[in-house]
Order: sequence, then C-alpha cells, then structure tokens
Amino acid sequence: MPSQAQLRKLSRALHVIGAIAAALAVYVPVIPADVARLVLAAAAVPLLALTGLFMAKQATIRRFFSRRPRSVQAAR
Repeated sequence: MPSQAQLRKLSRALHVIGAIAAALAVYVPVIPADVARLVLAAAAVPLLALTGLFMAKQATIRRFFSRRPRSVQAAR
C-alpha cells in the first residue's frame, strides 16, 4: 500500500492533470465546443470531484478502511 505522502502526491497530480484538461477543453479554440463539454462532463469534473473529496476526507477514509472487525479487537 502506498504511503500517505505518495497518496497526497498522486491526488495532487490528478487535480493538476484534471485542471489542465479542463482548461484545454475550455480555452483551446481548435477543439469543438461539443467535445469540450463531453470531456468536462464525462472525465474532468468527476475526476476532480472524487479526488477533491478524497483529499478533504482522507483521514476519515483511511480510518474506515483500516478498521479491524470487532471480533479481532475483542480477542486482543
């Protein structure tokens, strides 16, 4: 499992890539508007939302997945 520092770097990199993709889709006039909307709606916005949620709630998510079952905790 990657360390916390590696997870932070990965999520930040995904945000930067998503922001670049969104900026290119919106500001590059060569790409038709329909394609830009599709890219933003299908890829960039959901990716940015998920990674942003992960960064905001990273500690809670980590605690949720690292919990041991109650039977293991009771045995100790």
